[in-house]
Amino acid sequence: MCEGNHIYLRGWFFLKKNVLQNLNLVFHSRESEKMVPLRLSRRVDVANAYGVGYSHCGFRFDAEFYCGSELSVFLEYGTQNQKGRVYLFNVQANAEQKGICISENKLLSFRELTDQFMTQKPYISDEVYNTRADVIVPVYNGFEYLENLLFSLEKTSVPYRLFIVDDKSTDERVLPFLRQYAEGKANVFLMENEENLGFVQSVNRALKASENHVALVNSDVILPEQWLERLMTPFVEYDDVASATPFTNSGTICSFPNFCENNTLFLDLSVDEIDREFSRIRPRYVEMPTGIGFCMGMNRKAIEEVGFLDAETFYKGYGEENDWCQRAIRKGYRNVHVENLFVWHKHGGSFLSEDKKRYIERNLKLLGERYPSYDTDVQEYCRKDPNGQIRELVKLELILSTVSEFTLVFNHNWGGGADSYMQERVRRLTSSGKGVIEIVDDAEIGLMIKVRFKEAYAVFYAGNFSELFDVIKRIRCEEIIVNELVSFEDLVRTQEFIVFLKNTFSTRITMLCHDFYAICPSIYLLDDKQKHCFLPDDIECQKCFDTNTNKMNREYASIQNWRQQWGKFLEKCDHVIVFSENSKLYYQKCYPSIRYEVVPHEVDYISPVPQYEKTSDVITIGVIGNLMPSKGAGIIYEMAELIKEQNIKARIVVIGPDLDGKTGEKDNIIIHGKYKREELPELMKKYQVDVVFIASIWPETFSYTTEEAIKMGMKVAAFDLGAPAERLRKYSKGIIIKEITAEAALKKIMENV
Repeated sequence: MCEGNHIYLRGWFFLKKNVLQNLNLVFHSRESEKMVPLRLSRRVDVANAYGVGYSHCGFRFDAEFYCGSELSVFLEYGTQNQKGRVYLFNVQANAEQKGICISENKLLSFRELTDQFMTQKPYISDEVYNTRADVIVPVYNGFEYLENLLFSLEKTSVPYRLFIVDDKSTDERVLPFLRQYAEGKANVFLMENEENLGFVQSVNRALKASENHVALVNSDVILPEQWLERLMTPFVEYDDVASATPFTNSGTICSFPNFCENNTLFLDLSVDEIDREFSRIRPRYVEMPTGIGFCMGMNRKAIEEVGFLDAETFYKGYGEENDWCQRAIRKGYRNVHVENLFVWHKHGGSFLSEDKKRYIERNLKLLGERYPSYDTDVQEYCRKDPNGQIRELVKLELILSTVSEFTLVFNHNWGGGADSYMQERVRRLTSSGKGVIEIVDDAEIGLMIKVRFKEAYAVFYAGNFSELFDVIKRIRCEEIIVNELVSFEDLVRTQEFIVFLKNTFSTRITMLCHDFYAICPSIYLLDDKQKHCFLPDDIECQKCFDTNTNKMNREYASIQNWRQQWGKFLEKCDHVIVFSENSKLYYQKCYPSIRYEVVPHEVDYISPVPQYEKTSDVITIGVIGNLMPSKGAGIIYEMAELIKEQNIKARIVVIGPDLDGKTGEKDNIIIHGKYKREELPELMKKYQVDVVFIASIWPETFSYTTEEAIKMGMKVAAFDLGAPAERLRKYSKGIIIKEITAEAALKKIMENV
């Protein structure tokens, strides 16, 4: 995809006869050429689907580009024996300068983040202590904020003058309080408006009296130690900086923890506790399209060149700082983000919400008319979110310093029942006051780490296990849960690392057997003909292993090597959990010396289907969940054809998405699409489902959909496989189908409804 000066590519590339050794993205013009190496990621799904002998064929690229002439974009590939190029598309010139500039939007790893942005003490220019500053605080009521604000204003060693402008406050407590505060303080100047002038004119009155760099501070703000030092440093170091804005809980593009949102204080920590972590950030002063007026530094030189705020247009406030910053940009100045400072902002303390809404609508329209590119610039800044990873780094440090006990989880991010189970377990852990560090090997970015506590989380990635250990070596680890390893590229290294963590933290490993990946890399025990193998002898198993296109790991030469590796790991686990007796039998056949614990999942969120009168004599067969090959998509298609051919008064309703994508125009299959599990009873009623069919063609270790259907009181049919059949044998409305065919399924279902 290419839009404006942004290019985003995602896909795969392979050669059937040769192993791909490198892949480059080439930008070519008549005058010059630019080549960018692409990182190849593992795409086992592509390798299996196309019969490729290697799985490292995926790539992802995200960058800004600038070129003075039209470019042709190619993929350049290299193998041991050949080199070539494949044309992709052309992009138009988008810059005046000659040549090609590619600025890749690279996601930094944890080590790169800490190396670039972490420092031991706050970054403050020594020169700032020789520079006087003027602090301007416009006040209109807000008595409850004033004491905290004025106390926090004094948390600085920078020489400053304070201009407080009372805009004819109607709260009779405000003016006496301000007079008392200003009394006897040579550096405090109280300006009392004889009439209510509005926010902008009040600020301008103080700006006219000021002589130095300015810190414009709202009355509903609390400041941390050394706040003015850090806010003024950009002006001391750079002449072209017009405005400087810190992080805050509520400040649109400067908001923390959630970007462009009004947040409460992270983890209910104090301003100083949060700022302590921000103060360790080495600022780079990222350029922004505008400063934010809750606490905005203003360069004296820029004030003199740009002028004061536009009181005539923005008399009541909101938008006046955006306008001033845009005028400064036209004069050649920059507006920057002060990444090493955090302040608290009440947000909304200055205006009534109804008034503010009206001002916002009016003034945003005026800004758009005056600066046609402003809205686009803001949207582009939000899309890039250049300080997003700094927010993640600070969140990580705050969580690690707040939470005493963590559970480590190894998982995938592919969705499905196993992930749903783990996310619910994570929710319970974090709600009980414990932290969770979830580790996923993402094909595109590597080891992705999500650190979670209550509703808070931080996401980043590590380049390798050594870097990952740099993050978690500080924690107290209560347990390691292995939920899924199917997405991890290097199985041996992953398992060795997990055992290393167990020994390092003197903790336990719990292995959750949601599927059969530990038995065979096909996961579902399906052969290349999509048939269940029923675990044959070693000779037949090896034959299948050699030809199976369903394998999710292609790095092992034999099934014996695979099971030897898994056997060694399972012996190191303290708990090996299976979710049905049937699954236990499969695992015992391959690993008889392991002690297994059978712990069925709990489904306690579904209520019975509401009573209703059926309005049609058409039999409705309901299929709950994702429609995909392992879940019996092929069986469902064949059943639909049989229903049509035999003129049976029946239809199939799939409550879930069609991941297989082959339903086409079949008029007797309805695809409802995605759903929320609590909606299931009403959906059963809506579609007047007569029987739920669990069409899986593999022995599911536990079937949420089976248990959900039982809890709803539905008739439930399934093949004589795995946990669904095990559960249905104990259910009075269970229908077990012996033969795994569409004909047998349709016949048995119609006989029992």
